[in-house]
Amino acid sequence: MQRLPIQIQQILSVSGDNLQALSKMPDSIFEISKDDLVASVSDNFHSPDVNKFENRLAAIENRLSRLEFRCRSLSLGNTEVRSSNKRKYANGTKINTFGTKLITLNLELKRKFQWPFILASVSKLILGADFLEDYSLLVDIKRKKLLDGASAVGLEKPISANECMYVATVQGDSPYVKLLLKFSDITKPSQPKPAFHVKHNIEHHIETRGPPVFSKARRLDPEKLQAAKREFQYMVSQGWCRPSKSAWASPLHMVLKKDDWKSCEDYRRLNNQTIPDRFPIPHVHDLAHNLFNKKIFSTIDLVRAYHQIPVAAADVPKTAVITPFGLFEFLFMPFGLCNAVQTFQRFMYEIVGDLDYWFVYLDDVLIASTDESEHLKHLDRFQKYGLEVHTEKCVFRQLSVKFLCYLISEKGIEPLPDRVKAINEFQQPKFIKDLRLFLALLNFYRRFLKNAAHEQSLLSDYLKGAKKNDTRLINWTEEAKLAFESCKNSLAMYTLLV
Repeated sequence: MQRLPIQIQQILSVSGDNLQALSKMPDSIFEISKDDLVASVSDNFHSPDVNKFENRLAAIENRLSRLEFRCRSLSLGNTEVRSSNKRKYANGTKINTFGTKLITLNLELKRKFQWPFILASVSKLILGADFLEDYSLLVDIKRKKLLDGASAVGLEKPISANECMYVATVQGDSPYVKLLLKFSDITKPSQPKPAFHVKHNIEHHIETRGPPVFSKARRLDPEKLQAAKREFQYMVSQGWCRPSKSAWASPLHMVLKKDDWKSCEDYRRLNNQTIPDRFPIPHVHDLAHNLFNKKIFSTIDLVRAYHQIPVAAADVPKTAVITPFGLFEFLFMPFGLCNAVQTFQRFMYEIVGDLDYWFVYLDDVLIASTDESEHLKHLDRFQKYGLEVHTEKCVFRQLSVKFLCYLISEKGIEPLPDRVKAINEFQQPKFIKDLRLFLALLNFYRRFLKNAAHEQSLLSDYLKGAKKNDTRLINWTEEAKLAFESCKNSLAMYTLLV
């Protein structure tokens, strides 16, 4: 009765009827006076049950919105779609995004985590605060561990700390910043490049003998198939390839690179029928001749270098690749083609062949100058020919740079310190194949070593008549052990090339 309006309580309190009759009276009173009775509550009254219900309702609405977002991502079929979200780095550079993909993570926390991640062109993967909040994950900064707040389980393996613990800024008035801003069209992320946007006349030609060669599509397991679809959808969207009706068909091969599958066109049958191009490829040892009196260095990284050269229209059908989901042909030069290296080297020679302060080895570019004023003029060549550079991987205006596994400086050319350390700490090999690996690492820097043939003669004797992956044990003699240690020390006392 205490829950009834006060007026009805007063009427019932003076009634002499039994309890059963009293229970029926409130309904009759409501029917008679429903227009006169107004039940009201204070607007500042909230019982604990109401508060709990409101919080629960808000949590359900939040979960429903996240579930709706996941369903939208799942409906994409795990394919890449151009995202309208605009994201930028701290320095203002645009981050290229390609929609979302539903991914299941195994963080070794006794449960798996499914989340629609944004696909973007970034060097490091990021787990956002929304992901951590949704799954009640906690980051123990002191112990560098990830904790599961829902199950009270911690990740046994510590979280590796990022070496970049600061934000680096560049002075806005730096001449190199002004230079990059001036040539913004060569430093932007790679965009579709229709033929009419190409600023050079170099094309890749495929001269062949005999009739067209073709192969059947190779079957792929589900993981490789999805990776191949994503790759080709991206290349079609960029304008690098298109669906084909060619009589030529080379098979598709998938290779694992950095925990992801990448497509690799198998052009071996096509290459066997291709007439070779004899354009010379520079020798890396010729680099030393161009470095005399050079003091300032930069290295340039090109964005998908081969895809910046179009294939001749008549030869586009020859590049066709057959996949389980269709036949595609390349409008721009893909990897794996016979003569692709020669075509690209010819192209780079056309750009910088007359300049002694450039050294080009395939798609690796080194600029060496005597002073800054000369150094600032060099990017003009890239703009003229429409090449795009990857600014995040370029190194500008340094007194020393790493180039082709060498350290280049005003002093000359020398081995990389970390390579020297790795060889110096190499354990005495037990098997023939391990000794072959050691000698291969050492002889990469052979021209820095004095009397290399004599020093390595005892070790080379073990390789006579041995197969490539020979697993026979080595019977080390005292002389061979001394020779092994001497070879390691010889690189530590290398001769500087000037």
